Amino acid sequence: MISSKRVYDLLLSSLRRLGVAALGDTVAADVAQEALLELNSIRAGYSLGNKNNELFDQTYTATENRLVITLGTDGITPGDIPIRPAKIQQVVVMNNTASGINIPVALRSYAEYRTIAVQNIAAIPDSAYIDTGYPYQRMYFFPGLTSGWAVRVQGMAYMDEYEALDDPFMDPPEYFAVLDLDLTLRLAVKWGIDLPPAVYAQLQSVLKPLKTVQFMARMHNAPNGLKSGGAGVNFFSGMPN
Repeated sequence: MISSKRVYDLLLSSLRRLGVAALGDTVAADVAQEALLELNSIRAGYSLGNKNNELFDQTYTATENRLVITLGTDGITPGDIPIRPAKIQQVVVMNNTASGINIPVALRSYAEYRTIAVQNIAAIPDSAYIDTGYPYQRMYFFPGLTSGWAVRVQGMAYMDEYEALDDPFMDPPEYFAVLDLDLTLRLAVKWGIDLPPAVYAQLQSVLKPLKTVQFMARMHNAPNGLKSGGAGVNFFSGMPN
């Protein structure tokens, strides 16, 4: 049933909780558009945390030696990777001329890149230095990315926006209640409507299992910085694997 709903049904459910609409009502266009904007802003915020379920996995192959690549677009000119990620969690360089060579590189800040005395060197990168620019995000490499090598960027993507009221509900079914209740609270503050504490309690109740599942799905062993050899350390026990 949920998979067949439209975004309009989600907005109507929130507006009913607020007392702005009732069953059988047609929501005024300006009210619906304001609610739609709030819904998209909520989902954009979800993109940065453990409520996001949209994976980012994009690859760029260098046709020449590159010290930096761009991710994103200004709406006219796309970057080397035309989609800007919400969060970068892993970068791997790959040799496209020899199968099976995948080298994870360390993730560092742009400020650290600017401390490197000699930057114009191309070989096999061991580190990627990432800025937070917008609309283009830049990823610098040291050593630089050699022609013919590829870089695979993985992490979390921004959750797609709903553009129209008739758009089908495109999130997993467990997100319907979360977005419904979160939108109710956000609109209540904007419109000065008092809500019972039960609404906030309901939101926390449906959020908890969702965040737990997302967290557990992305949990991995922490790298062991105490000794070489590539062994991992269990995050909770502190024991080597």
